[in-house]
Amino acid sequence: MEKYSEFNALIKDFIELFDTLIDVEQKKLDAVIANDIANVEESIKKEQAVILRLRGLEHQRESTQVSMDMKDLTFREILEQAPEDVSEALTPMFEELSQKVRTFQSINDNAKDAVNVKLHH
Repeated sequence: MEKYSEFNALIKDFIELFDTLIDVEQKKLDAVIANDIANVEESIKKEQAVILRLRGLEHQRESTQVSMDMKDLTFREILEQAPEDVSEALTPMFEELSQKVRTFQSINDNAKDAVNVKLHH
């Protein structure tokens, strides 16, 4: 379980980061819809800062996986190889993270569509 504790903490960090990213992206979408350029720009700045943090977490994840001898495995593959008690603890977190990533992608797609509509009208 010990070798998975850092991985567990990373998943929690990813979840928190995606919560922040979802909030920023939703504010950006709302600003685009309201044609509020100043808030769109502010949201983009915040989004860039969060993305930098995301890249940092990605580097941590890669380093952690190397130390776990699971360098090129996906989260799902790590869960499959983990002991049952670890897998049972990590699976709900992985599912929550997956849902947050999908939510972010959906809001991001909507924001892109809204920008395209605004630009072409």
